[in-house]
Amino acid sequence: GRLQLRAASVQQGPAQLELTIMRKLSDDVPLRVESLIRIHVAGEPREQTLSDVLVPDSVPLAIDSELPARLESNGQLRLSLRAGSYSLRISARMRGPVRTLQNPQRPAPWPAQEAWVFQPDAQLRQVRVSGAPSVDPARLELPQDMRGLPTFVLAAGAALQLEELSRGEPEPAPNQLSLWRTFWLDQDGQG
Repeated sequence: GRLQLRAASVQQGPAQLELTIMRKLSDDVPLRVESLIRIHVAGEPREQTLSDVLVPDSVPLAIDSELPARLESNGQLRLSLRAGSYSLRISARMRGPVRTLQNPQRPAPWPAQEAWVFQPDAQLRQVRVSGAPSVDPARLELPQDMRGLPTFVLAAGAALQLEELSRGEPEPAPNQLSLWRTFWLDQDGQG
């Protein structure tokens, strides 16, 4: 008999890419934005470029990815994709004071909406967040560090407004003074 060996042909499904976006806004000076992108990939390995990954008017600080990734100077994210589920985190800061944060319209494969959470800092300022519907964080698959924070769902093109109500702690702890003295009494009045 004769034995013939051939490379096995693996059938890959159609190329698919699904993104889930969650952003954490940390009230700081300047405001910090951490973007978590969950990536679900099917099909052949390939390179994909995603535009407008960052929140407008923000500066990237760090990127942490399970896939090979590169953030270009023009804001595009270049990924080397392979089948599976992965996560990617991008930390950024805003360029200056912020009153409005926009979720811009983006082409496919960007989702129609994103989950944004706001982590206030009561010692810095009191802020009212508005402009998008708030949702129960338990209804979303948020990572542990985003659970329990005020959560909003922003559709593409929607904006979140941050209204500063007051700066500093609204009710700081009362001022306290402790004083300890030792007195020596002069019994005969001679000093």
